[in-house]
Amino acid sequence: NWEGYQLGEKIKIDKKFTINDSQELEIEFEGIGLALKGKAKNEDFDQLALETEEETLSDYKFIVDFYIDGKLSKTKDLPLYFIERDFPLFYKYELPEGKHILKMIITNPREKAYLDVTDMVVYKKKQ
Repeated sequence: NWEGYQLGEKIKIDKKFTINDSQELEIEFEGIGLALKGKAKNEDFDQLALETEEETLSDYKFIVDFYIDGKLSKTKDLPLYFIERDFPLFYKYELPEGKHILKMIITNPREKAYLDVTDMVVYKKKQ
């Protein structure tokens, strides 16, 4: 919890981005912050902790651009290797109160790797 913030809504996404899918996601939301949840995974291994060269596809990392309202907010490496992973995938706080658009673009899709985006938590100004 951060001072001045309170939980707004949780937006269910449940989208799996494989090499054959569109590599973009766009979500409208209203609030002052967000946290996008999910994880990078390997199609051949279902366990949470990917460690070996085979499991991590030789330390493969998705490179993903995150835009807020059309402006690049951050480019992130999202690795399959569980020790290097960030939780959440992306977050942004201190947005002006109001409506916003988050856009995510995967710039380097790869066979067997996929990005599993589960949901987005939106924060609003504390009442």
